[in-house]
Amino acid sequence: MYFTVTASDPRGLRCLPFVNSSGSKEMAVDGSSTAVPFVVRPAAGETLVVRGIKLVGRAASGAIGHDKFVGIAALSNGLVLQLVRGNTAFALHAPDPANPDQSLFPIKSNIDFELYAQAEVSSYTTDVIQVFWDFWRNGISLRLVGPKAGQDQRDLESLRFLVKDNLTTVVGLSAMLLGHVEIG
Repeated sequence: MYFTVTASDPRGLRCLPFVNSSGSKEMAVDGSSTAVPFVVRPAAGETLVVRGIKLVGRAASGAIGHDKFVGIAALSNGLVLQLVRGNTAFALHAPDPANPDQSLFPIKSNIDFELYAQAEVSSYTTDVIQVFWDFWRNGISLRLVGPKAGQDQRDLESLRFLVKDNLTTVVGLSAMLLGHVEIG
C-alpha cells in the first residue's frame, strides 16, 4: 500500500467534511418531513481508505446527556450512516435485512452511538459531545473509490448521513471523514 504525496499533507491524509447539496457542513437542519443527506466522496482518481468518522455536537450549556441527542430530546427517526454505491445505499450500523438502506437501530440518542454503532464517545462536557466512529477498531475495512476520467457522477461511491428529524435547535452538529488516499 502506498500513500500519495500532496501539497496539503505529505502523508496523503484526508479530513473531509460531510456536506449537504448546498455545500453546508452544518447538520443542525430540519429533516423531519424529508431526510436531508450529508455526503462525503473521494476526489476523481482517488481511493479513500476510511479510518473513521469524527462527529462533534454542540448544545446549550448543561444540556448534553446520555438520554438526549446532542442537547435536545431523543430523536423520533434518528440519524443513519449509509454507504452508497451508485444508486444503492446500505446502512453501516445494524442494517435491516428487509431494507438494507435502513438501520434497525438508527441513532436517536447519545448513548446509541456506543450501543448500536459501536462508536466511542470520546468526550462529554455539559455543552459538547465528540464521537469517533472507528471503523478499523471494529474490524471494518472501508474504501471509497473516486470516479475515473469521464465516469458518470451517478456511479460514485460515498458515505452519507441521513438527518431524519428536526435538529434546528441543536447549537451545532458536523461530521468529518478521517482517512488517507491509497495508490498503487
